[in-house]
Amino acid sequence: MIITTEKLLDSISGKSSVNALTEAMTFNIHEGITNPLEFRVKAKMVIDALENAIKMTNDDAMVEQMKHGKRSEMFGAVIDSVETGVKYDYQSTNCPEWERFDEMVKHYSELKKQRETFLKSLREPINIITDDGEIVTINPPIKSSTTALKITLK
Repeated sequence: MIITTEKLLDSISGKSSVNALTEAMTFNIHEGITNPLEFRVKAKMVIDALENAIKMTNDDAMVEQMKHGKRSEMFGAVIDSVETGVKYDYQSTNCPEWERFDEMVKHYSELKKQRETFLKSLREPINIITDDGEIVTINPPIKSSTTALKITLK
C-alpha cells in the first residue's frame, strides 16, 4: 500500500495533474466499465483516509513549512503560512452596550426559533389579525431538500 501511495504522490505535480486524475477516475464510470456506486464508496474511503492523514501530519507539515518561510513554492503549489480562525472574546470587554445587544440577540433568536417551530407545524394557510387590526394570511413555509448519497463505512 505504501509503494502505491508514493507512486500516486509522485505522479501529482499541479492543477493539470489533478484534472488528469479526475478525468482518469471518471472515464471508466462514464464508459460503463466501473460501477459508480462502488467508486463512490471507495472514493469515500480514500477521502476519509486522506483527511485523517492530513490531520495527523498537520504539525509535521507546519514545522517543515517554517524551514521555508511564510511562503514557498514547491510540489506544484504555492504554500502560505497564514493565520486562520481569528476569534474575538467580546464578553471580556466589559462593555454594557455590547452586553445589552447580546442579550437582545439571544432573546430575539429564541423568539424566532419558537415562531419557526409554529410555522413548520402549519399544514395549510391560516388567517390572523395583527395588532393593527389587519387580516393577514400566514402560509406554511416552503420545504425544499436535495437528494444525496449518504455513505457510512462499516
